[in-house]
Amino acid sequence: MTHQLVFIPMRPNNVKSILAGKKTATSRTKIFGRPGDYFMIKDSYYQITRLNKKTLGEIAMNHFKDEGFNSTEEFIAEWEQIHPYKGFDASWEVYYHEFEKKY
Repeated sequence: MTHQLVFIPMRPNNVKSILAGKKTATSRTKIFGRPGDYFMIKDSYYQITRLNKKTLGEIAMNHFKDEGFNSTEEFIAEWEQIHPYKGFDASWEVYYHEFEKKY
């Protein structure tokens, strides 16, 4: 299987969290890469290690720290800012990309 270099757009606050080692996952409405694929942040490569479907409610309650946030409320506020029309719907299934720094 060939792994690809993919592009995952990140907001500046998320870039800071990734570089600080605080953010190790990102939730998206579509798939941005598969396990084994890489993406770059600044001069570092990160590899997607897992890809799962999860509900926003599960992520907000159980994975907000992996998303780089200090609380469920921070995660929800960020999601609502990014998705102003749909907002936060706890039952909405999204793609949960987990990743780690490779080099």
